[in-house]
Order: sequence, then C-alpha cells, then structure tokens
Amino acid sequence: MTVKPAFSTRLTAAGNIKASNGILECAIVSNPTATGGNASFVNATSGTGVYVFDVYVRAGDTQYMVFPSDFGFSTGIRVGTMDTGLVVTGVYV
Repeated sequence: MTVKPAFSTRLTAAGNIKASNGILECAIVSNPTATGGNASFVNATSGTGVYVFDVYVRAGDTQYMVFPSDFGFSTGIRVGTMDTGLVVTGVYV
C-alpha cells in the first residue's frame, strides 16, 4: 500500500484550497458568528468556477465532511463564495 501525504489549507475568505487538480479528502467548515452562513465549493482556480456543492453552517456550529477517495477536482479545489465569519479548512492530496 502506498501512503500519499495529505496537505491542508485554512481559508477565512473565498480562495483556493489547492490551485491545481487534486482530491478533496475532507473539509471542516466552522461558523463562530451569530448567524448561519454558506460556503460554495467549486472546481476552479479563480472566481466561482464550476459548482460542486454548498454547505450551510448554523450559528456557532461546525460541519465535518469526509469524502470518498475519488472525490477529485480536475481544475482546482476552491471555495468560490463564503459568508463573512466562516472558516474553511480543506484536506487534500
């Protein structure tokens, strides 16, 4: 069995988790604010790109998501839009 190193990126505003193709292993979206918020994950390296999925996080909550090992992004792993106050951490290979 080959073990691939995993990397992580933490975002507090829209931006790239990985600026090239890759596999998103898991994502953690925290919301320390007093109102709910959304983050949109896209297959792109800039802008809003090709929509993949959204996550809504209630006020004061955290969402943990683990994905199948083939959850690949062909262009880049990006949070295209996110509400103010959210914190997104993506783990990728």
